[in-house]
Amino acid sequence: KNMIDLKVVLASASPRRKELLALIFNEYDIRPADCDETLPEGLNAQEAVEYLSLIKNKATIAVCDESSLVISADTVVAVSPLVQQEFQAMTQTQVELITNGYDECDFPDGENPDAAGGKDKDFIITHTGLFAADGNPTTLWEVLAEKCKENKEFENHLIIKLVGKTDEQILNSIEDAGLKSHLVDMGYQPHSIAIEEQRNASLLILPLRKEPEYKAVLPGKLFEYLASWRPVLGIGQPDGAMSMILNTTKTGIVLNWEDKASISRFIDLCWKNHLKGELTVEDADISRFTRRTLPRRMAQLFKENEK
Repeated sequence: KNMIDLKVVLASASPRRKELLALIFNEYDIRPADCDETLPEGLNAQEAVEYLSLIKNKATIAVCDESSLVISADTVVAVSPLVQQEFQAMTQTQVELITNGYDECDFPDGENPDAAGGKDKDFIITHTGLFAADGNPTTLWEVLAEKCKENKEFENHLIIKLVGKTDEQILNSIEDAGLKSHLVDMGYQPHSIAIEEQRNASLLILPLRKEPEYKAVLPGKLFEYLASWRPVLGIGQPDGAMSMILNTTKTGIVLNWEDKASISRFIDLCWKNHLKGELTVEDADISRFTRRTLPRRMAQLFKENEK
């Protein structure tokens, strides 16, 4: 019997799962599993996933008829490449990667050619979104301050633009570095303005928090940065998930918080390309991160599991 025609039961109340199922099935029931999800001690990540899937499936099957198809778990899907690697090492089942993404409608015009630079244009370093104190890139501020002292042209054209809520500690660090005259603190802005500022930037910065668990984190803001077609400087763990995405898309680099020499070299490279009007990431491959492509891939996984 065709799987599309089965009586499908989703053993979850997740709005996202309902949205994905609607792409495949015309009708389905929602019966969240009523069971104790407390994990037994000693389970690793793979065993925990299998255990929860099994008890949810059994709980829902108990209240369904024999002709029902109960979906409580299907394919292993990771949202970060590092998590994907960790799970893949524990199972022979293929672990799929489906990350966050960006809305194409926010970026209808592709790259902003004016942001590529030129001798008469400002060198704008931009951060958008929440800028928390535990992500304060103090080494970057130090590097920028030194370059202002060394290079009058750089000093005349440098602008640090912060769009969104910024912690007072970060503003104080910028002032302490002697960069207050270069700072434009725009505060909270509508989403459309934040997107516009990203597209107008010479360089986008995305510092991560220093906690070890952030190695596997992919900030949602990263994908908007990719779609802005501007170079990205990530501050965090160079072997982390964000670095893997920037490397594969050729859109930027992640450098360690205290790696002053490497941060300085990257700023020099961007400044040099800015002066030539060549500060761009035009060869970036980001199409797989659109929020139109990602649900299609998830729907494809459902269809593959019909077999």
